[in-house]
Amino acid sequence: MWAQTLIAPQRFAMQQVARPDEGGLAAGEVLLRLRAGSVCGSDLACFRGESETGTGIYGVPGRPMHEVVGTVVHAGDSGFTAGQRVVGWAKRMRGLAEFLVANADQLTPVDDVWDDVHATVIQPLACVLHAASRLRGIDGATVAVLGQGPLGLLFSRVLKDAGAKHVTAVDYVDRSGAAAEFGVDQVVADHASNWARKLDAGQRPHIVVEAVGHNSVTLNDAIHAVGMNGQIFAFGVPGTDHYALDFLRMFRKNATLHSGTTLDHARHLEQAQCYLQRNQGLAHSYITDVFSTADAQGAYLRACQPDPARLKVALVAPSPDQL
Repeated sequence: MWAQTLIAPQRFAMQQVARPDEGGLAAGEVLLRLRAGSVCGSDLACFRGESETGTGIYGVPGRPMHEVVGTVVHAGDSGFTAGQRVVGWAKRMRGLAEFLVANADQLTPVDDVWDDVHATVIQPLACVLHAASRLRGIDGATVAVLGQGPLGLLFSRVLKDAGAKHVTAVDYVDRSGAAAEFGVDQVVADHASNWARKLDAGQRPHIVVEAVGHNSVTLNDAIHAVGMNGQIFAFGVPGTDHYALDFLRMFRKNATLHSGTTLDHARHLEQAQCYLQRNQGLAHSYITDVFSTADAQGAYLRACQPDPARLKVALVAPSPDQL
């Protein structure tokens, strides 16, 4: 089977490798044929050579991509059926390959209303819905989202739809063009540290989502910015084992820090699909760039570009008759 393999920082190679053995699947695992995928910030950290501690980067076929839409090839005891189209997480981020393994409880069937590319939006939206479900008092709150990349934009929209009174979006890339579609009331085209420093007590938001990820600097900006008794959500995989936090400031503000990975995957995937069905234009606004999996190099370089016109980057796999 074909697989894109990262062989050096920001350098993919297309390779022919062995297909996963159906007989070697563990209980609850499913074998999929890739139809489409999309690029996440966690994938980009690996692409640039910034791995999570203890995790190998180079020479692993299919890595790094985990947001996938695929056809079930072997269902095992999962409850899915061969030929069924599903969306969810590729196991161990090894989704950039013709065939991939996924955990059945991290998948949900895709409704026929969605083409493969726009169905990929269900997975990142599920992550945002899970995170938002852990925040309290969104209705009527003032909210700031630090980072307006693809996940940050979804946070802005989801929190606004959940009743946030005012959403401020902070990013050094000017996202004014996406503000209306994603529920943003105020666009701040600046670095989060500059914005946080200028706030007075009356301007400090009740909730701050740190959606930049992979660094402690912007998390400390969130602590600086949040108001008394406020909440901070640190979204995304940490870049290192240990973060140095301005804990005394957070302590004096009586603030609450939330973090963590997505749980109850299938339920939140189902919720995300329902959300998109109520807001069908959202997925089409969200995906701005589509590449072939044969040009994963171009897709990931494009996703790294801080361009106001670039939101989510998706990849389409060739169908079996195109190989």
